[in-house]
Amino acid sequence: MVSTRGIGVLAGSFAVGAIMFLAPCRAQSEQLKHTCVPVGMKGGKANWALFNSPICTHRGVVFIAFVGPNPRDGTGYQTVVGKLADGKWQFSVVEPNNLNDPWHAQPSLVVDAAGHVHVTYNMHSSPWQYCVSLRPADIRRWVFRGQKLRGPHDRLESGVVYGEGRAAIPGNRITYQFMTTDRNGVPYVIFREALKNLPGTDYFKMQWSLGIARYDARQRKWLRVGPGRGVRVFATEPGRRVQGGRVYFDPNNRMHVSWIWYAEYEKDGSGHLKPNWPGYAYSDDCGTTFHRADGKPLKLPVRLADVPKVISPDWLEPTEKGYFAAYTELCASPHGVPYLWVEPKAPRKGRHRAIIQYLKDKGWNEPMLTPYAASRFTVDSKGRLTAISSGICVHRSHDSGRTWQHHTVPGSRSSMIWLDYAYSLHSDGVRFLAMENETGELKVYTVEISAE
Repeated sequence: MVSTRGIGVLAGSFAVGAIMFLAPCRAQSEQLKHTCVPVGMKGGKANWALFNSPICTHRGVVFIAFVGPNPRDGTGYQTVVGKLADGKWQFSVVEPNNLNDPWHAQPSLVVDAAGHVHVTYNMHSSPWQYCVSLRPADIRRWVFRGQKLRGPHDRLESGVVYGEGRAAIPGNRITYQFMTTDRNGVPYVIFREALKNLPGTDYFKMQWSLGIARYDARQRKWLRVGPGRGVRVFATEPGRRVQGGRVYFDPNNRMHVSWIWYAEYEKDGSGHLKPNWPGYAYSDDCGTTFHRADGKPLKLPVRLADVPKVISPDWLEPTEKGYFAAYTELCASPHGVPYLWVEPKAPRKGRHRAIIQYLKDKGWNEPMLTPYAASRFTVDSKGRLTAISSGICVHRSHDSGRTWQHHTVPGSRSSMIWLDYAYSLHSDGVRFLAMENETGELKVYTVEISAE
């Protein structure tokens, strides 16, 4: 059944402004060429997020999703999906009444192997808000496969629905959803959910856990990872909340997973000040079984004592802001070597955003600071790292992050960055969505890297 709730195509298609071929950059026998395509629409504070994945390239077509002002009333916000094909933008509204909730209620999207666009959006401890395009690569009509809210879609209290949930994606009380595909085009989503989501349970004691689901195209439904029945969440621990999840597939289709063991919510906010640290696991069978970084098998759900600390909170000095932010970034080399990114809440000299690499027989190495405090990074087919900072600057490393070459994108401004993970899986270049901090202007950048 096609949902018509607030869904429609914004009037017309929008021609792309002149594509800018920016000055090439050279470093270590490489040439970098940047192109920029303005979206022609704005995001803003309601679109601020670090957890999500709002850009995906499929068969040369770029899809994006963002929260922007609703032009009908001038005060509300809407979730918009955009499609860039043949030099023109087309837009569609999937949610006309989005929460104005920075860092929580922003969209993620992914495109499956058949070309259907999957969009998740407008959630902060809510049932799944989820739409799928009716036809492949066509954003004009959508099928709503989430769970209806109890009231206005721009009110947090409308999302109070108990139980496991009745959406096509398992789980309930969802936040921080990140969507990606494996090397064969199979979609995955990782998210925070409530394990103890029953009437009368205090919000702060719902045992906030990490879930992962895989899309089954034949059944047209999402299934939890793991060996089968009896496994609900991927990782959980009483007295902790697990979030900041990331999934990445290396060239051998090994599935890498990262997250943060965060302290449990406390009504007085003290949980934010307690020590926390990242965790990691991998799977060689698309999520049926999992292992620690050293190869030892894991049982689901993963518990706190099952995996060693990727980095100890002792790397940071206690501050009034706490330890690590509740986000991770993740990628892996062609040989399956994982790189995990963390962010201290209170950066200081020698202690800011950093990458940690796992070395066989040696374990996790000492954190390496990212260049210009870069927040996004990936690995190409030759094992070279590319990092992106908000300047906008593109950084390249040929020695696993020990040294970097820096290239400022001419004409760019300080921006929030979201990497196109699907593009990076099949290209040595990078593509990303950028939103200028001052203006909210959205732009899609592509950086092609070639040998001289």
